[in-house]
Amino acid sequence: MLRVDAHQMPSALCQSSPAFYQNLRGEVRHGNRLTGNRVVTSSPVRGHSELHSLVPSHTSRSWTSDLRNVQSPYLLGRHHLSTDEREESKKPLSLQDIGLASRCKASATAIHAADMHDEQSKRELRSLNVAIVVNVLIFFAKGVVHLITGSSSMLAEALHSIADVLNQMLLRIGVLKSLQAPTQQFQYGYLRDRFVWSLISGVGIFFLGSGASIIHGLHALHESHQVEGIFWTYLVLGVSAALEAVSLYVAYQGIKDGAAARNMSVTAYITSGVDPTTVAVLMEDGGAIVGLMIAGLGTALTQYTGSALFDAMGSIGVGLLLGVIATFLVSKNRQLLLGRSMNPKEVQEVQSLLRRDAVVSYILDTKTEEIGPSIFRFKAEVAWDGEQLAGRYLSRVGRERFIARLQEALKDPDPTAIDQVLKAYGRGIISAVGAEVDRLETEIQSLNPGIRFVDLETDRGRARAGPVNVYDNDFDPGPVSEHVPEQAFDEPFTSYDDNNDAQQASEKSSKSKVDKIK
Repeated sequence: MLRVDAHQMPSALCQSSPAFYQNLRGEVRHGNRLTGNRVVTSSPVRGHSELHSLVPSHTSRSWTSDLRNVQSPYLLGRHHLSTDEREESKKPLSLQDIGLASRCKASATAIHAADMHDEQSKRELRSLNVAIVVNVLIFFAKGVVHLITGSSSMLAEALHSIADVLNQMLLRIGVLKSLQAPTQQFQYGYLRDRFVWSLISGVGIFFLGSGASIIHGLHALHESHQVEGIFWTYLVLGVSAALEAVSLYVAYQGIKDGAAARNMSVTAYITSGVDPTTVAVLMEDGGAIVGLMIAGLGTALTQYTGSALFDAMGSIGVGLLLGVIATFLVSKNRQLLLGRSMNPKEVQEVQSLLRRDAVVSYILDTKTEEIGPSIFRFKAEVAWDGEQLAGRYLSRVGRERFIARLQEALKDPDPTAIDQVLKAYGRGIISAVGAEVDRLETEIQSLNPGIRFVDLETDRGRARAGPVNVYDNDFDPGPVSEHVPEQAFDEPFTSYDDNNDAQQASEKSSKSKVDKIK
């Protein structure tokens, strides 16, 4: 029987050898009742934030669970988390996909965020699949009617539909590519791949859809043409509007579900860039319906006046509409590819969390970057409170025990004895810093699940002549020399990506996930 404190469990699982996983039976403080084989409650998962609330072992409850045949390099998979935040911590988490990661994040909110990303990808693919089928049918219908009637507006609408099809196929490629696991070459993953393909699709809409429609409309202004078979034009416009409405409804439902999952309004969800793919489908479908109205108006005026001028103007109007949509999509994806920062209010919430912590003297040089749809990387330099770190280390190893060892070393005739004690103390302080970094990273991800990667660097105590960035303008850390030790901590960190077996398992697991979503 292995006894592991709740706050130690995540790191214990991450750092153990493969044999450790083959048959593990754990008794963990603060656990809930036994919920089944290969199951761990969320209490030990959230244990990093419970470091100071552990009760003595003789009064603790415990649970026991078996783990066998675990191979994947991911720590946890989220199962059956309630949407009610008050009940979230009471729901069981499946302890699957444990691997050899040397640095693991284990909070229920972070797991919930990863699960939300998968659900968002499924919603995006569902919206795209429906939109592709609808627009292919509409394209053929509009193309046939153009050949029958010679309508410029109908040709513009056919080009609009084929541009939508190509755009949505590119978006689908981007969504699938973004689900690939991180590799040695791309260690933060392929989340931005969808932005690349979305940008390409926006450019395609601008030139293929907008440009071709406007050029054909201008050509029709100078070349007289006869519009015939008005009945077929109206019929196709009506059927197309009905099909586009179905696709629009599916996209809107996906946005509505995504907004509800993140406790956001639909308007805020659309404008924030949380789900650019589904928003692009929504805009294209909405633009298609408006384009159908423009084409119908141009056809009706042509029928009423007998002049093909209005039909040509309808073609130009559809082209201008496509140009506006394409410009918006290109601009939005450009921001995402450049790596825009988090909302300043959310950054300040994370900074407040760090500044309130007892082991943090101050923070500076805060930077954030969006690496995926509402998925961020957070970086900050932290000056640690040496007294707090030393106090926590001595509490963990035992202050009296440490003093006794130090006194023994001072009396030892061997001159290296005191060096060994001091070196052990130095290693302990470095370990204490690492433990505090892990704890703070987990608390940050619990506060904001969208922060997927956290980099807390140790500040070396450099003097500050003024504010470092826009987020720190209102913060004065005081004299640096009172808080920051001169010694820098330069311990190397080995990423789990250095483990080839774990990396191959990661890529295999990711491919299986993509195939399942397809």
